[in-house]
Amino acid sequence: MNEHLHIGIEHPSSHRKEMLNINVDLINVLKRIENIKRIRNKKTVQVNKLRISTKRLSTEMKELMNFMPSSQEPSFMKKETSRKDRKIIARKHNKDYANDANMDKLERELQLLKEKINNL
Repeated sequence: MNEHLHIGIEHPSSHRKEMLNINVDLINVLKRIENIKRIRNKKTVQVNKLRISTKRLSTEMKELMNFMPSSQEPSFMKKETSRKDRKIIARKHNKDYANDANMDKLERELQLLKEKINNL
């Protein structure tokens, strides 16, 4: 059972080149994966820093508003619509767009029919 068995391989140099090319590709993929991991870690650190900054900014804005004399908020600081209202508006807009597309299609078909009638 411990005997060595040798098998002849046709064109061993081409197989060796293929294996080396596969290894090179594999190493490039591994480098890319490591680079992506590094970028993700940097991203999470930056996102956390941004969250901390925004929280600090919002608390400072609240303190500033409390410190200032009371007055009405300017119109640009008021929220225009809630999220639900935005969704409803977007849905209505999509329906209008779909209706316009259908109307355009019908108008084109009507124009084609008129041209066919005129040709007769």
